[in-house]
Amino acid sequence: VRCVEYGVEAARGTNPVTIALYQDTNGGPPNNANLVPLASIVDVIPNGTQLALRTVDFTAMNVVVPANAFLVVAVESPDLAPSV
Repeated sequence: VRCVEYGVEAARGTNPVTIALYQDTNGGPPNNANLVPLASIVDVIPNGTQLALRTVDFTAMNVVVPANAFLVVAVESPDLAPSV
């Protein structure tokens, strides 16, 4: 895996986003029991980013997914919705 690209609708403040790669060992619905962590990177989205694509480079981590294996990509961000 060389990179993962994801989209940002809007960012207020500086926002950390964790991109994690997993190998799914059975190909069924993903759950923690059958996900093997491969790598993760925290990408910091600059304040004011809107309607942008971000690319996270995994090249240095040398992530290899075996042929016919299932790759799961998780994009995790804090809840940035304003409180009511």
